Amino acid sequence: MNKILIAISVFIWGFASLLNYFGVLDFSIENLTSIIMIAYGLSSTNLAFRQNNRRQLIISSTIFLLGILFIVKSNYEITETRSMVFVSIFLITASISILLYIENLSQKVFLYSGMILFIVGILLLKFMRELQITFLIYKTVNLFEIFWPIILIVFGLSILVSKNK
Repeated sequence: MNKILIAISVFIWGFASLLNYFGVLDFSIENLTSIIMIAYGLSSTNLAFRQNNRRQLIISSTIFLLGILFIVKSNYEITETRSMVFVSIFLITASISILLYIENLSQKVFLYSGMILFIVGILLLKFMRELQITFLIYKTVNLFEIFWPIILIVFGLSILVSKNK
């Protein structure tokens, strides 16, 4: 990650928080954080494209898309945030796949997987309430919360084992 972009983002975040505290700006802390995440994500993604840095591209585009998610969540009354997160995972992963395709046009698998994930995310968003499957999503998310530590441990061990080989 670019230290200058991080430093500028943190400085602006702190300065805007001070202005917000003294009443010059009128933002909630969630909106302010979201705006900083969006600005940082855009500038960092642009820099990642210029430097051909795939890791930075994935991280910065995720930060950008999470900023958009937080803005939408804070400005609109969304009561079922778990289903929003479930759909957002598909849309964020689809966007990152398409960005990876743009970064390297010869890898069509990123384009195809991104488009499939995007279509699945849109269909989930559109038909989730109509199909009455929100209870299934809640059960899936609850199972994921239970097994999250195990998934993290297995993922960490697989990284350690693969580095030793």
